[in-house]
Amino acid sequence: MYLISLKRIGLVAQDQDGRYLPGAKIRTIAALASDQDPIMIEAKRLITNFGHETRWPVMLSVWGRRGPVIIGSYEAPFLLPIVFRVGTTFPLDSATALLFLSFLPGSVARKVWASGDILETDELRSKLTDIRAQGYAEAAARLSADFQSSTYSAVAVPIFGAARTIEIGITALFPMDLSADKRSKHLGRLLDGAASISQMAGRAR
Repeated sequence: MYLISLKRIGLVAQDQDGRYLPGAKIRTIAALASDQDPIMIEAKRLITNFGHETRWPVMLSVWGRRGPVIIGSYEAPFLLPIVFRVGTTFPLDSATALLFLSFLPGSVARKVWASGDILETDELRSKLTDIRAQGYAEAAARLSADFQSSTYSAVAVPIFGAARTIEIGITALFPMDLSADKRSKHLGRLLDGAASISQMAGRAR
């Protein structure tokens, strides 16, 4: 009874095997209070170095009550007419949300479908399957209900915790006119960096 109540308010969740995991609310609270957490420190170092070298916006997020919530960012000055504030929730059709829906326990996705905020379609299920297979999500840079960039695409990669459940998403905005070679290089760097932090999380927790 207690676990059901905790699950209802987002403090715990269940994976596909029925095992209980920290819920969305716990992950959000923990991430926002994690300045001393070594995993978060490494994630922030990764986006800062990546953003400083590329001059592209990069964000960290965790899953909140209604979608991915920004918990940290690197913003290239004067690049876009929008500020990526900590606490902002990404739209459910963004690359970041699709990444989380691909890797979070099925109970989380079912709750989203039940809310009616985004429709579960064959096309969407196929897209989530593709994201799980390739290990990252990409979509138009839709960063709020009112803003979508026509010159950048959003690429989101996962950081997994000890239970192989996604804990943090890294989202970078890639210029649409980027060459294939440069895109592959920068995407590979984000994937490698996230994988390294995931390995650290598996050892540390």
